[in-house]
Amino acid sequence: MGQVSLNPRKRPSDASPSAPGPTSTGEALGRMQSGTKKRRTQRPEERPNWVIDKEDSWVLDLHKLYGSVCGISRGHGEVANGQLGDLAGKELNGGLVVLCILGSTTVHLRALSSLSPSLSASYPTIGILGVSLHASVLHDYQFPIVHDSPPNITPALGLLHPLGGGREALDAIVVLDTCGRRRMVLPVGWGQSRHCTVSDELLRNTMAKLMANLMDGVRWLDKEWQEQREEELEEMEVDTEG
Repeated sequence: MGQVSLNPRKRPSDASPSAPGPTSTGEALGRMQSGTKKRRTQRPEERPNWVIDKEDSWVLDLHKLYGSVCGISRGHGEVANGQLGDLAGKELNGGLVVLCILGSTTVHLRALSSLSPSLSASYPTIGILGVSLHASVLHDYQFPIVHDSPPNITPALGLLHPLGGGREALDAIVVLDTCGRRRMVLPVGWGQSRHCTVSDELLRNTMAKLMANLMDGVRWLDKEWQEQREEELEEMEVDTEG
């Protein structure tokens, strides 16, 4: 009788079936790109809770908004009138836009003016503007102030004071992304910051937190924009190669 092997070699029928491989290099590339896009878009835990998700944000008509007639003051008595897009072309150059909405206080305007050099240095395409329903006065802030009369910008942002008869704004800092979506609304003197004028110390702490939230939010939105551009470029390259 022949000797029986204790470790017989598996016949092909005993082997477990393996997953079929990609049929072409193009299919493999497609799978890799699909996985890359999935990883890039799954970042909800990283988004600060004061940054509004793009799917839930208001979308402003930038063409209409920038075509609105207004006055603009760049300080030291320099005032001009015309369409916003023409007057603020230097500030509105395709990047994120930070709007300081002025109602009954200027504390956030002063804080933002101090922060604006750092913002502009870190994000060269960012635009920063003050927005007021009242005529601009002499100022030495780091960015121009728009005289929003008749009101176009303020109501489009949903920041007319409900008790102001259409003549008063809610103080806030707003950030629009590159598609005109309202991604941040940081209230001043109402909402979570309604006690910001109780004391000087509390005011300083509130403004410091507000500016920190603004910086963190802008950093996150800029990263989102950069990743979106990279994905669009990759898709263009694949389409070209295909």
